[in-house]
Amino acid sequence: MPTLEVLLVDDNAGDLILFSEALQTAGLPARIETVRDGRSALDRLRRRLTDGTALPDVVVLDLNLPVKSGHEVVVEMRADEGLSGVPVVVFTSSGLDDGIVVAYTPGKCLFVHKCGRFREMVESVRRIHTFALAASGRARGAE
Repeated sequence: MPTLEVLLVDDNAGDLILFSEALQTAGLPARIETVRDGRSALDRLRRRLTDGTALPDVVVLDLNLPVKSGHEVVVEMRADEGLSGVPVVVFTSSGLDDGIVVAYTPGKCLFVHKCGRFREMVESVRRIHTFALAASGRARGAE
């Protein structure tokens, strides 16, 4: 199974830890880079484009972020030719609204509700992992 490259964007330290632990519990190989706000996420992605560094397989982000919201991140990514194809998972406890749906690219976006129970979190990260590998085109290849 290929190792998933994840940019995890969340300002809640507990959620960052739970996400990582759920991936480990599920036995899903992933390298996780974390940032705590929307502006930092966009800066990191754009720096990778400039440096020629590979983009992550998926960006997993909360909607309720400081500095720039998750919604703003998705809208800016979709408007940027270099970032528009990066799969995005909106992983949030907030409800889905029409504004975020407008920024969705079919097959490149997934909305997953954050879970309160660890077992549900493990199932959510399995779903995210499967989606990200398929959306990034890495579902069949192994590293």
